[in-house]
Amino acid sequence: MDALVLRISNYFEKFNHSLSTNEPIIPKKNPLSYYVFDFERSSDQTSTTLYDLRRFMIERWQLSFIYAFAYLLLIYLGQTYMKNKPKFDLRLCLAAWSGLLAIFSIFGAIRVLPELIYVIYRHGIKYSICNNSNAFGVVGFWY
Repeated sequence: MDALVLRISNYFEKFNHSLSTNEPIIPKKNPLSYYVFDFERSSDQTSTTLYDLRRFMIERWQLSFIYAFAYLLLIYLGQTYMKNKPKFDLRLCLAAWSGLLAIFSIFGAIRVLPELIYVIYRHGIKYSICNNSNAFGVVGFWY
């Protein structure tokens, strides 16, 4: 178990180095170190945008009631309108959607699982749930 924790610690050291420099990390012998993609790196630069979005949502929380009512009304009206219409054959589209969603989830798990194991082993389950320090970097992108 100590060897696994050592490999994960080395991975995070390399990961932090990759965020501070623009040069990509190419994995050598450590299987837990992997390349940080550009879209994962740029997710940290949007933190001010997320802060502005949070402030926007706090200032206008009352609008959520109007949106919820409009959503329920559209569901009711849509069901009433489609009651006598022919059914769509969407099996292939739904199968494709489910397959793509499964692939996306697998990639997300591959990117997040090493840090989850590291945090649970080092700090425990409560820390992994209550601490939001994983909101940035690769894990923050997939979170």
